[in-house]
Parts: sequence; structure tokens; C-alpha cells
Amino acid sequence: MALSLFISGLSIVALYFGIIQPYFFSPLSKIPNAHILAPLTTVWIQTKRYRGQDNKVVNQAFHRKGPIVRLGPNDIAVNTLEKGVKTVHGGGFYKPDWYSFWVNYGSVFYRALYQRATSEGANDCRYTNTFSALGNEHRIHRRRITNVYAKSFIQHDQQVRRLFHTILGRFISQIQESSQKGDPLDVLGLNMAYGLDFVSAFVFGLSSGTRFIQDVQARNAWLEQYLKSHSNGYMFWLVEMPGLRRWLEKWGVTVVPNLVGEARKGLERWGLEMVDKAEDAMREVSIRSSLDDDLPIVYNQLKLALAKERQSKGIDAASDVPQEERLQLASECFDHMVATRDVFGIAFTGILSDISSHPHIQEKLHTELTTIANPLKLPLSDDPSDLPSATELESLPLLNAIIKESLRLRGAQPVPNPRVTPFNEPTQIGPYEKIPGGVRVNCFAWCLHRNEAVFPDCESWRPERWLGGYGDRAEQEKWFWAFGSGSRKCLGDNLAMELMRYGVALIYTTFRTSIVPQEKVSVTMSKSVTGRLGDRLLLRLKRREGNEFS
Repeated sequence: MALSLFISGLSIVALYFGIIQPYFFSPLSKIPNAHILAPLTTVWIQTKRYRGQDNKVVNQAFHRKGPIVRLGPNDIAVNTLEKGVKTVHGGGFYKPDWYSFWVNYGSVFYRALYQRATSEGANDCRYTNTFSALGNEHRIHRRRITNVYAKSFIQHDQQVRRLFHTILGRFISQIQESSQKGDPLDVLGLNMAYGLDFVSAFVFGLSSGTRFIQDVQARNAWLEQYLKSHSNGYMFWLVEMPGLRRWLEKWGVTVVPNLVGEARKGLERWGLEMVDKAEDAMREVSIRSSLDDDLPIVYNQLKLALAKERQSKGIDAASDVPQEERLQLASECFDHMVATRDVFGIAFTGILSDISSHPHIQEKLHTELTTIANPLKLPLSDDPSDLPSATELESLPLLNAIIKESLRLRGAQPVPNPRVTPFNEPTQIGPYEKIPGGVRVNCFAWCLHRNEAVFPDCESWRPERWLGGYGDRAEQEKWFWAFGSGSRKCLGDNLAMELMRYGVALIYTTFRTSIVPQEKVSVTMSKSVTGRLGDRLLLRLKRREGNEFS
């Protein structure tokens, strides 16, 4: 009898805490459920994340249930601005450990993989960077380099202008060669190289940077190594389920193979080599006592900031860089390369695809580009000052509308940009009050940009919406979230926009582009890491005849 009462009582307790409390009495119980299992378990949403379908199913839930939905017992998604994205990304919310995957040189996620893949053991230190830094540490990282990523610096610094001139020259040479031969050009790999070559020169110095535009073999080797270390087949286990992965491996179940750790270690070794090259370039610039294109802009700024921090702690700022600081420098600099590969090349390829698919818009763009005071005509002058100014390109309405519309549709990675509610006091999100600390909150740019009430005909590419001709432009500007918002907004947004503006202007001032017939546009956008081996976009480029630029 006593045993029966005990079992009955235990069943009632299990029923209450397992089903009744999560459904009816949880602080999140008033939030609509994206799925019937959402209050009980994360299995549903984690399955979708594993398959790379979370952005689409969450967007469907927004349409059915409203702009705030519950994905799991302690997991919600938000698709509204006021008391929504602005609250979550406006400060006070912390990045969860989800971002720790992007810690370099000793990341907890790769430590076991290193030990399995090599005989060197693993570094117990973790060298964060601006993207992966959690809590207040992020402010320290961002403050070190924010000035060299500011729009005023990017648009007006003379060394940056010379870098644009050099990299644009490399870029257009490949386009001209393809046009002259009449061969189609795979612009996805070229666009990734364009971004990586510029950013590596910006970070490490021109002589120390990559030359992936010309050296296709080196480019492909680097990109292949990157995709092995950031394989979509294993990203779920590395980002969403690191604890379960380690537990399974204790029992002999390997869900992430050794080659992932080997590839990551190889890339990080490459990052250290780049830092050492930048350090050598710094010494050369110091010997010449001149500031030229070999000055590693970002690396130099980082070193100055770290030296100042050492000095504030009473450490000799002029002393040699210790190994720990060398790894810190490498972690930050390497992350800028990763961000360029993940975002810029894919986004820029999407822009070229959209322009190529709309010949009438392409003609209007050409007209706009050729009416500015200093068009990007070919051949490029040897004088960097002959480039149109960054502010001149920024002032072109159609050029910027095209870029923004393409970024709206597929400019950002389809990831949840998660944050965690603060523990110091209950939070209000939308109409829902007293949300406790520790709740994961997800915001998808992909979903924000598909709000039909803000972006009419949201799945269609309509640059005119950014010219005031389709929908409420002011409201659409508020909802544009390709680079995030708040204090953790993408650090490189100004640089990315300049690279896109110059790249588009360089091509369409002189060339027409079209997608090769029967060629399916193949650029992966549904997983954590966009773009995969085998993805491509083949364009045919034809030089315009009968005008002043032919």
C-alpha cells in the first residue's frame, strides 16, 4: 500500500513538473508555442537546427502565432522591433556559450579534437575576440579596434584608398581576362578572394596579405581547409550540443571526426604565420620611418591598444610581445578573415546574381554609374586619387538600393544570433513580463526581412522599395538588420559596404553580366556556414561597345 502511494505521488509530481508546470505555470507559458512539444523539450527545435531548417520553421511559426514564439522550455524567438530586437540587442543581454565555438587557439570545443588529432595536447587557455567575447569583455575587445572600422576612417584614410586601388586592380584583371576570352566566370570563388585579399591587407599589411585573386590554387586550398574545420555536417554538435558530444565520445561514439580538429589547427597555424608576417612588416615600416601600404592597419591598432592596457597595469609597454598576447592578436585577426569568408563573398555573389537576373535594372545602374564626376572607367589609372570617392558612391541612390535589397533577401547568415536574458531582474519582451534570467532569445535577420507588413511582396527582389517606391521606406530602414544592431552590431559593416559599392561600380560601369543559360545558381544559404564545396555562380561578362569606356 505504502509503495503504491509512493509511486502515485511520484507520478503526480512528475506529471506536474514535467507537463503541467511547463505548459501552464512557467514564466514563458503565455508565449505562443511554435510546436506542441516546445514547453516540454528542446528535441523539436534542435532537430530543426540539426537539419538547418530552424530559420524557415521559426518564420512559419511567426506567421501562425505572432512575432514572439516559444521554441523550447527555456528558448524563445523574437521578430518585432519595439520591446523585441531593440531590447534584446540594445544592451544588458549577454551572448551565450553558443558563441564560444568562435574562440580561437584553445577553444573548449576543439580541445578534445586537438588531443585526438595530434600528439601535442591542448592549450587550456581560450583566446576570445570581438565576436566571441561574452559579457562585458566584449566592450574591451571592440574598443581596441573600433576606430579603424569607423566609416570616417574607411572612407577618408589615404592608405585605405590605396588598398582599394590595388585590390580592385587585381579583381578587374580577372574579369577582363574572362571577358576577352568569352569564357564564363565562377564569381563565387573570385568574390571570396576579393574580400579576403582586401581584409588580409587591411589587417596584416599589403605585402603580408593573401593573393587569392590571382593564386587560385592557394585560394581553393584555404577555402577547402576552412570548410573542413567549419563543416555544416558537424556544426550542430560543435555549437548547439558540445556537452552531449563530449559525453558520447566518452562512451566511444564519435560524432565529429578527427579531420575537423586537424583542419582547424592548420588554419590557426596559418593565422599565427600571418601575425608573424605582420610583426615583420611593422619592423620594416619602423626602420623606414614611413607610413606606407605595408603598415598592418588593424594589427597595428591592436598592438597599440594592448600596449596601452599593459602600461595601465604597470607593465613596460615597449617590451616584446609575450606569447599570450601573440595568441590574442592572432585570435582577433584570424576572426576577421573568418567573418569575411562567411559573409562577404556570399553576399556579394548574391548581389551580382540579382543584377544579372534583371537586365533593365542593370541598364539603369550603368547609367547612374557613368554620370558621376569620376566614373570607375578602364583601364584603372595608376593614381589611387583617380578612384571615385567613397562618399560619391555612397550618394548613388540606385547602387545603394540594389545592395540593400540583395542584403535583405540573403545578405546575412541564417543563424539565430542568440542572447540570454539577464539574471539581475526579470525582463519584458513584447507584452510578456517577468521573463526570468537565463532564457535564450533568438533573432533572425532572415525572418525580420520577411515581414510582409513591412516589406510588401517580401520574397521578391525590388530595389525600388529603398527609393520610396514600394512600401514605407522609413519603416523598412528600421527593420533592415543585415549587420545586426546595438553595441554588438557587425564591426565590419562599413568596410563591407565600401567593398560592395566599389566592386559593383567597377563591374557595371564597363560590363554587362548574365547568368550562363541552364546554369542553376548554387550558393548554400540554409546552414550555419554559407557556401560549400561545389557551390558556384557562373556569369558571362560582356564589355560594352560604342561608349567612352569601351
